[in-house]
Amino acid sequence: DANAPGTAAVKLSLPADVESCIWNPHAPQQVLASTEDGTVTCYDVRNVSAGPLFSFAAHPRKPCSSISISPVVRGLMATCSPDKTVKIWDLEAEGGPACVGERQMQAGSLFDVKFDVNEPFMLATGGDQGELAVWDLSSEANIAKVFKARAEGVVEAEAVAPPAAPVEVEAETAAASAPKSAKKSKSKKAGKN
Repeated sequence: DANAPGTAAVKLSLPADVESCIWNPHAPQQVLASTEDGTVTCYDVRNVSAGPLFSFAAHPRKPCSSISISPVVRGLMATCSPDKTVKIWDLEAEGGPACVGERQMQAGSLFDVKFDVNEPFMLATGGDQGELAVWDLSSEANIAKVFKARAEGVVEAEAVAPPAAPVEVEAETAAASAPKSAKKSKSKKAGKN
């Protein structure tokens, strides 16, 4: 068990050089890695000697440069690659992870992909053309069909939750309205450290 106190670093065998690694926010014992040969592999750190939970070719002809798991929707994972595509995966599909959608993002070779922490179906990706591409997955019928039920409870809970207080905005407003002498003293203190 890699989590046991006093355990030395545990090394996990992968088929190629690692491009990206993340923890599964819905199963914190799982660590996933994408590799240069386009493979995504998942291990349970409590029992690494059992081998990977799964391993599959996400982007068979190019590296899988980045992976992201939605922090809001269980089992929703995205991968991207220099093959210029983002692929959407269902980690909870019967029989193992399954690709449920794919899109050429028109942003060149892709190097990073991330899900929005608040919006269940929004992701962003970027690559070698100096552009950021945003994809609203809820506009894709196949993807929405697979994940809608997993997101409904989350979306309904957000609808009744009180809005977050705009702490940063208030702090900026307070700093802007502070007397000039207060602003000078703050900058002098910052310079002493």
